[in-house]
Amino acid sequence: MAGTIGTVAHNLWYGLNFRGKKEAKGYLKLAASRGCFTVYGALYATVALNELAIRTADCDGKIFGGALKTSSAIAATVFIEGAITAILSPIWGVIADTVSARKLLFMVAHCFWIGMVAFQIGLISDETPPESYLMLFIVTTVLMSIGLELSIILLVSYLPEVCDDDLEVAALTGRGYAYVNGMQLFLALFVTGITFVTGVDDLDNDAFVVAQIAGATTIVIWLYFTIPGLMLIDGRPKDTPAGGAFRSLVQLKSLFRDIVTRYKQVGIFLSSYMFFFAGVNNVVALATQFLLANVGLSAFNVSVVSAILLVFAVIGAVLLEPIVARFNLKRSYMLCIAFWFTISTIGPFAMNGEVVGKENNTDIVVAAGCPDDAELVDDVEPAAGAFYIVILFSMLYGIGIGTSFGLVQTIYVAMIPGGQESAYFGLKTVFSKLLVWAPALCYTAVNEALDDGYAFAFLSIAPFFFIGGVIAFFVDVEQAKEDIEDTLTKRFGYGEALDVAKVVESVFEDHEAETEKEKVDAEAEADEEADEEGTLPPKPEVAPESSASL
Repeated sequence: MAGTIGTVAHNLWYGLNFRGKKEAKGYLKLAASRGCFTVYGALYATVALNELAIRTADCDGKIFGGALKTSSAIAATVFIEGAITAILSPIWGVIADTVSARKLLFMVAHCFWIGMVAFQIGLISDETPPESYLMLFIVTTVLMSIGLELSIILLVSYLPEVCDDDLEVAALTGRGYAYVNGMQLFLALFVTGITFVTGVDDLDNDAFVVAQIAGATTIVIWLYFTIPGLMLIDGRPKDTPAGGAFRSLVQLKSLFRDIVTRYKQVGIFLSSYMFFFAGVNNVVALATQFLLANVGLSAFNVSVVSAILLVFAVIGAVLLEPIVARFNLKRSYMLCIAFWFTISTIGPFAMNGEVVGKENNTDIVVAAGCPDDAELVDDVEPAAGAFYIVILFSMLYGIGIGTSFGLVQTIYVAMIPGGQESAYFGLKTVFSKLLVWAPALCYTAVNEALDDGYAFAFLSIAPFFFIGGVIAFFVDVEQAKEDIEDTLTKRFGYGEALDVAKVVESVFEDHEAETEKEKVDAEAEADEEADEEGTLPPKPEVAPESSASL
């Protein structure tokens, strides 16, 4: 058993070596370092925030003096984080492109968000926290999400600089997401195992303890990958003009102008991505609620389905390179959107539950002296065979998640101009936030308007994939490459790569010339030796040309 674990660990570690490229290896390690945070932030920290809101709520179930319902705390946090990130991302990007401090800025953002995780672990150590802890937890949740997004912008900026072509970008991106998704799966399984062994296995009643275990594990994994990863990536020195960090902000205006005029294909692609990402993000976010309320799965079964999804997300990420090799970038993107549209249209009606009665739904308010407020709601159980259908769709959704994010990144790398990598990845983050609220709004509107409307509410997400696919039809990747061709000399390492290519070509030419010279010399020496020995055949006599041939 120990030998098997050692072999798996060796293969995982060896997979971080990417074609002998030092910075590519650093990229993979730093990508893996953030994998656990996705599960920590989306699941454990979210559940802890919800529990913290309940424990500090008034008797009417509201927080901050009646300003918000406890159920709105998470939504408010997500909205605030999205708005701030959308504003900061392009500014952060253009500063990183202008000054010689990309690596330093990445380290600041990367260390900042993990620091917020550590701070949250301390906040939820008190079983009876004051209301001020709730505000601090919300603020740290917003800050750690912003820090993560800003660090990702600078990390992916290395992709076009360390890869030689589209296939290599797809391979490195796919492997990076395989490690990100794999670390998510690892954290979920590890925390589940630890809490089961220790008897702390109730995610609702023991939300604080479970979140602390998940947060501590996230920090350990972060340290394990980050320290060696930072040693493998280099800085990006630039000739920074006086006041460069401030002068770079002038580029913001041209950044938005260029995607409409100079780099139109980038603008078209980002418009498509805006709808596509909104659809994918909301399918993932709303799936748990759909499975609990509409299908009637237990919390344990939802956890099993989530684990299966993450396994196939790893498989989907690994499949990215062969998919791009088999199809061109645009065709792969169109097929990916069609895949999501299909499963999001069929899925809501294939995964069904049955109402078997009524049950009490008690809003538990912890505050002393508050009465219980109970109401009757439908008691739903999975229909015959529904659980296996859910497993099938979790596999499909997992492959879609694993493939789509890496594919979008691969296409985008091929389209953005040289010397502005961080700014354009910041711009991509802006577009990822613009419409992310809309599918959830449609879901809520349909669900509120219809009795038992969960399936149709979930179906309301599908049109976002359709619109994204229609816009994607007009994307011309090859034209985008032509548009940025004159900017590639500004990309870090591009000139050095050309010089290396010229040196290699020169070496080969010199080698071929030397080989040919050695061959001629050898033949001449052989003829000379044969002539001395009298074994050289006489040269044929050439008849004089006639005057007719003149």
